[in-house]
Amino acid sequence: MSIQCGTVIPFGPKDAKIAIVVDAPNANDIWAGRVLSGGNGDAFFQMMQQAGMFKSACYFTSLFRYRILGDDFDRYASTVKAKAEKHNLHHVVGGVYCNDQMIRTVTALRQEIQDLNPTVVIVLGQYSMWALTGEYGSIHTWRGSHLQCSFLPETTVIPTLDPYTLARQYDLRQYCIRDLLRANCVAKQPHLYREPRYDFTIAPSYSQTMGYLEESLAEVEREELWISCDIETIARYISCIGLGKNAREAICIPFMDLNGHYWSEDQEFSIQLALRELLTHPNIRVIGQNFNYDSQHFAKELGYLPNLAFDTMFGYHALFPGLAKDLSMLSSLFCHWHRYWKDENKDYARLPANMSRYWTYNCKDVVTTYEVSLAVRDMLAYYGKEKQSVDLHRFGQAALRSMLRGVRIDTTLRSHVAGQLMTAIAEYQSLINNIAGEPLNTRSNPQMHKLFYGEFGLPVQFDRKTRKPTLGDDALTALMKIEPILKPFIELIAMHRKLSSFLKNYCMMPLSSDGRMRCTYNVAGPETYRFSSSQDAFGTGGNLQNLSTGTEDD
Repeated sequence: MSIQCGTVIPFGPKDAKIAIVVDAPNANDIWAGRVLSGGNGDAFFQMMQQAGMFKSACYFTSLFRYRILGDDFDRYASTVKAKAEKHNLHHVVGGVYCNDQMIRTVTALRQEIQDLNPTVVIVLGQYSMWALTGEYGSIHTWRGSHLQCSFLPETTVIPTLDPYTLARQYDLRQYCIRDLLRANCVAKQPHLYREPRYDFTIAPSYSQTMGYLEESLAEVEREELWISCDIETIARYISCIGLGKNAREAICIPFMDLNGHYWSEDQEFSIQLALRELLTHPNIRVIGQNFNYDSQHFAKELGYLPNLAFDTMFGYHALFPGLAKDLSMLSSLFCHWHRYWKDENKDYARLPANMSRYWTYNCKDVVTTYEVSLAVRDMLAYYGKEKQSVDLHRFGQAALRSMLRGVRIDTTLRSHVAGQLMTAIAEYQSLINNIAGEPLNTRSNPQMHKLFYGEFGLPVQFDRKTRKPTLGDDALTALMKIEPILKPFIELIAMHRKLSSFLKNYCMMPLSSDGRMRCTYNVAGPETYRFSSSQDAFGTGGNLQNLSTGTEDD
């Protein structure tokens, strides 16, 4: 078999149950003539072994057989119209603009996989995922998902992170191993990893809704009942409430639809009374994900707090503080069958055109939260972390009380201080403009870069994390030492920035309708177990822990 110079060839058994596909080879792969070569490839093979997979039993290939110059895939495919016009991407496939070369490449990969007919395909890139499933998006969000191959219905496609990303972010290796373990289980017993037959009740009638609530009330009168609860909001108002008693069944009780209110006034009143009686019953055990957000809406709009027993985010934080703990991440780790769904609802300002999909989305959140809670509670017991979880839930309840009460603000004094700050900022801006010889926006990167790195000719300072040119506070401090004559001018800019930040973050922070300052305290935030704070569920307040030192007038 002849090998073209500068390309890679597939390797592995033709009868493999698992195929692994990368987007394109790198420089080392070209030299070796195969993908996943070098140290990064060896690290990936080690992760395969940890997941119980053997390199010799897998088939390896790539979407592109040659290296993509500069890893610039936008020249072949993009979802951005401007880039499509720039690179003459005149085909549209599944919402993705692409050129003739990409079409031929995708066709060749599909034929290769069809001939192989594997049980599982592990894709290590978003373009390979799109080529085989039609889904396009970040691998970081889709990783671990059970996707269906678009031309082989019995083949499961599971995306995961590529070894080159893992080399830069070592802490992500654990997620890749989890995805490989999932793929290995599917390859061995594919019949056990089919999409569950969910029983979702959406757009229920009044009799269905009241029947569910009355049945649940009868159950909770007899014994303790664990129930998953999740709300969806539109324009910061509750649009529906989802409830579920297990990991496969859920009901979405809507309160809004495209015509306005879903129920009549009397019907909604009866439903809300039954909901309150159920969710506050002494025997009810509510399960939620980041439920302090939901609780703020329950308290403000409905006047009560559900009887929360377990928050999956708090529980996972007790186990692994500092790790990502959003619901889709927890689903990818703990759910038997996982498919990323969180992008099905992106706009929370208005109701979507497809209400059925919206209500189904709510039900998915409910059953996923329930299934995750089972796994996390088992892990808390296994690792002896139940006390830490209980403490976090206690802290969460205390934080919620503070969030709901808020802080009184002297609005008269606040307005007076804001006026003084505006005057001082204007004076500093005038001095800066006079020295610069033209109006200078100290927060504008293009203007600041043009002045300091262009006209002044100072050495470019780079951000330590992004490695991009910057003129942040640390960079300005370094430039003062390099060119002491600019120290007074730079100090003016620094003070102007401080005062502007103080005005925005403290004096202009939005208040609640009653004039009090509120925020959201995130109990499951930093890995040090301290709290973090941000805006509340209604868009008011902010970070109330980032207080000024009061030295802005020094």
